[in-house]
Amino acid sequence: MHTGLLIMIAKTISSFIIIVCIIFIFFNESIANIIQLIGNYLPNCTKLLRDIPKLGENNKFIVFASFCSIFSAIWGKSLLSLLSFMKSKYKDLSFGPMNKSKKGEIKKLHSSSGHDFDILLCYQDKNKVEVEKIEKDIKEAGYKSWNKDSLPAGIIWKERLKEDINNIKSAALFVGEEGDWPWVQDRELWNHLQKISNMNRPIIPVILKSCKKGHDEPPALVEGAIAVDFNKDSDPIKRLLEGIPEESGIGDEEDDDDKGPFRGPLVRHESKPTKRRERLPKNPYLEIESVIVESRLQICIKSNLGIETSETEVDLNHHFFSELARGIRFYPVSEDWIDSANLLGVELMKSLTDKSEDIGKAYNTAMCRVDENEDTEKLHLIFSGNSDTLSIPWELCSFDEKHYLAENYPISRNINFTSSTVKINNKSRFLSYDDLHYSDLNILFIEGVSDERQVTIDDSGKPKVCDLPELKHVNDEISFLEEHFRALNEASDRDKKIYFDKASTLGELEDKLSEVDWHIIHYAGHALCETRCGIIIHKEGEYKEADAIYANDLPSLIEKTHNTLKFVYLSCCEGATTYSEKIYYDFLSSNESKLGVMKTLIDCGVPSVLGYRWKIKDGICAEFAKEFYKNLFHNEEKSKGRTLRHALFDTRKKILQDNMRKKCENHNVWTSPIPILAIRDEFK
Repeated sequence: MHTGLLIMIAKTISSFIIIVCIIFIFFNESIANIIQLIGNYLPNCTKLLRDIPKLGENNKFIVFASFCSIFSAIWGKSLLSLLSFMKSKYKDLSFGPMNKSKKGEIKKLHSSSGHDFDILLCYQDKNKVEVEKIEKDIKEAGYKSWNKDSLPAGIIWKERLKEDINNIKSAALFVGEEGDWPWVQDRELWNHLQKISNMNRPIIPVILKSCKKGHDEPPALVEGAIAVDFNKDSDPIKRLLEGIPEESGIGDEEDDDDKGPFRGPLVRHESKPTKRRERLPKNPYLEIESVIVESRLQICIKSNLGIETSETEVDLNHHFFSELARGIRFYPVSEDWIDSANLLGVELMKSLTDKSEDIGKAYNTAMCRVDENEDTEKLHLIFSGNSDTLSIPWELCSFDEKHYLAENYPISRNINFTSSTVKINNKSRFLSYDDLHYSDLNILFIEGVSDERQVTIDDSGKPKVCDLPELKHVNDEISFLEEHFRALNEASDRDKKIYFDKASTLGELEDKLSEVDWHIIHYAGHALCETRCGIIIHKEGEYKEADAIYANDLPSLIEKTHNTLKFVYLSCCEGATTYSEKIYYDFLSSNESKLGVMKTLIDCGVPSVLGYRWKIKDGICAEFAKEFYKNLFHNEEKSKGRTLRHALFDTRKKILQDNMRKKCENHNVWTSPIPILAIRDEFK
């Protein structure tokens, strides 16, 4: 009884399915292929299901297996018969991959579920009308195009393209009236094109009818590729469609090795010559140099890639950006901080690449050339200028409010000195692990006040008492670094070693600075960022009091190092900013000590300084310092050729990976450090 009931239910459901399929066949040809697929597999299912009852004695399971067997036997042949009838009745309905349209052009019927695309259309907005006409012809020929302007309202096209990119067979790169390629306008789109190229799918350059005065040099991805020219080709649409491959391998993930060896001798074919890879400098850089001229910002680009621009005045909308910067001056970090930082970064990037065409073009050209070349390092971005322009938070630059530029590229700063009083140590090599080939490396740790206490500071000539909160991680940070360098000495068979010592009071600091030629000074503790800037250390002989070393006291201390310092690390809050107003953007301010402790150290001739722009929590500050020195001084194999920019870039990525995605309060730590590299040849 139960078996009969199940069979009756099965017949009813199957009849409904067949009716639905018949309806869909009339309106959607691709469903026929699905039905055919079902019909082909049902006999195999029948055989399998008939053997299932032998596996056990469970009556319900036997009933289910019997039902499946009956269902497949009755309806499998029926479906195949239905397909044969439909094929004979409607001869124009093809179940094959190709057909001819009424015009005799190539016509393709898609067997996909709607997520496969034949061609990605890449163009600038100013060429939209021309491209839409071409897209219409492409669709009439039966091909499916991917066009951001054809997406439904509310869709974020960059996110959708990221999802669909693996299912796109080819791409068309359109160049219009002004002769510039679409990659100049959108860097992220270019990354997707590069991915298509890496999958060995064609990228077709298309010269639009409006492009009559010539065009820029084609990008490397399409260099040497035969173009479709709407001014010269007799049938450009046909040529474009012929460039689309019939099969792209989409969804074919089966490994040929799993199929076993070939049944016959293997024939060796000569490999096709590969396109010559552009030879680039091993350490490519792009320097964005800015200067203040009559309260206006002028920018030019220099690089070792042969890319340069003349000085261009950039309108950074000073009032607008200053207002945005107000949202990032407070602590603790909140969602408002993140929103302000993201928006500020996006607008800064737009000001550089969108509002200034020459700068945007030079920037994108450099990015593309370096990203395409696997033999080079990441493109090093250097923002140079005087101390005024260093207040602009370039580290926040972002394309899409989600990914900062500093996530993908090492960023550093350079100060162009014009004062003859600055004595930069030009003989000092840049700091790296390789320095141990030539001499010992001497590191002095300055351990600032870490317990809870009070300090009296000079506030514009008036004494002011400040309460210092406890810093639980300062001692741990110093101890970790001492152990790290001790372990490096024990593991290395070099004659040259790392010598380190520690100072906690002003007296100890003065004595130790004179005793050894120090190469690195690492300060960990509190910093002053009121009307005067400085660091706070223990007061001589007084347990519950502290001493302030102001920025203007630093020159006399640095002089004791005999001009041997290579690097100073300020592991404290706001070492790269100044006074209580905390101006993070206002490059029009006349304040001379804008960068506070950092600027003073640079003025003293210290080649490189790293400091934080914002307030940083004690724990994350210590974590960042540990990771930084591990990346800079790791071991013989991993640290070879490593420099400050490498170490900072890797540390930023590690902190981002471990903390930023999880804790909102740590969102600012990796964008905050500003590495100042005062010796120009150091990074070139």
